[in-house]
Amino acid sequence: MKKIKLRLPVLTIVFLTFVCSGSAQTKFQKWQQPSYFRGFDVGYYCDEGECEKTQQDFYDMKTFGANLAQINVYAEGFREIEYPYDVNDEGIELISEMVDFCKNAELYYTIAVRSGPGRYDVSDDLESPIWHKDSTNTVAMYGKMLKEIAQEFADDTLFVGLNLTVEPDPFGTQGYEPAELKTALLENEIDLYGIYKTWIDSVRSFDTELPLLVQAVNWSDPEYWGDEVFIKKQNDPFIVYDVHSYNPYDLFTHALPMNSATYPVNDWCVTTDDYETWDSVLYADVIFSFVKDFQQTNDVPIFLGEFGMWWPQNNGEEYLNDLYEIAIDNQWHFALWTWRADTALEYPSYNYELFDEVSSVSYYLETVQDMFPEYWNDIENVSIEKNNIKIYPNPSDGDFFIRTDLTGKLNLHIYNAFGENIYTEEYFSNGISQHKNIRFTGSPGIYIIRINSGEKRYRAVVVKN
Repeated sequence: MKKIKLRLPVLTIVFLTFVCSGSAQTKFQKWQQPSYFRGFDVGYYCDEGECEKTQQDFYDMKTFGANLAQINVYAEGFREIEYPYDVNDEGIELISEMVDFCKNAELYYTIAVRSGPGRYDVSDDLESPIWHKDSTNTVAMYGKMLKEIAQEFADDTLFVGLNLTVEPDPFGTQGYEPAELKTALLENEIDLYGIYKTWIDSVRSFDTELPLLVQAVNWSDPEYWGDEVFIKKQNDPFIVYDVHSYNPYDLFTHALPMNSATYPVNDWCVTTDDYETWDSVLYADVIFSFVKDFQQTNDVPIFLGEFGMWWPQNNGEEYLNDLYEIAIDNQWHFALWTWRADTALEYPSYNYELFDEVSSVSYYLETVQDMFPEYWNDIENVSIEKNNIKIYPNPSDGDFFIRTDLTGKLNLHIYNAFGENIYTEEYFSNGISQHKNIRFTGSPGIYIIRINSGEKRYRAVVVKN
């Protein structure tokens, strides 16, 4: 692969195709399409650098090729963790801000709830009282919070799912293998299926069809999908099942320092109860085997809702591509963890735009960018700049100029972010850097301009203020 060292520039032309989205489809019908949703997790998360997200981050995510942002609700949730579980106005404001960013960028979004009444985020989940067998009232209050989130956003057509709780892990980071974990759950009378049912029923008392996302116990690791104690199909027709994958964790995806580990790596595999070479074959045939069986047995949509790398490692781009290809082969939706987690070059955790700059032999940006074009339609990816076509100013208020050296009849089309043709014009170019003025009305947001010249087709993304 050709090495690319590139940061997405602010408000530049980016070449994409448009979404072939059936606007009449329900939210869940979109989840039933193969690998329809492709995007990134996003939240106020970072190790170092700047955590705050801006509108530009979401515009850039869209122009990168993503169509989905999974907004993660941390401790700044809709209700406090501790009794009496008061409404958290500051948390609601933060989440609402990111929802507005998604709406302005015309990105679909899910809301992934990491904490709430009685439940700490996964790193502190061992202390969460919600998993205790006598926590009926706490479970109900958490369900009430989920219903409140649904009430706040359910009318928005871009809101396509509520992730009920992220990586439920009642025993924290104790590292139980599957048989040990099953025993511990049964002995402590922790009924994850029943807890989920309570939450689903709470949301359904308001909205009967909003897609709800359910995860398995133990970080929703794919190797823990092989038993109904860990995850079981819910008696609800609008559920999406969410799997996360980071293993081998310590020896590769989260190894330190950066560029110290090499993929494939030899590490312990709980499924085979032996050391294995973690490569594409092991992932496809062993690691994700329980997830594929669950999908086929229950005929349900699967979302690879988190995968990625903390730091760049040797052959890390091959690892990312292997997991991506497994998702596509099995028609799963996916979201990489996470969009611009850190912006500091010294600590570029999960920021694939920066990985190439600190890893001289890798192609992370190109690898991640290649995960998205198949989502768009099959318009030929031809660079406008290389063919003397320039569109300016960008962004604008809807008044754009096209300058081109192309000659003959040109067909001009403008599409909104959902693939709907909102403007069409045919004109003749004399090939002498002709300036063509186009003006269209419409809501602020992202639009795709397509120019057809004979059998050649060109496209660019523009932003209307």
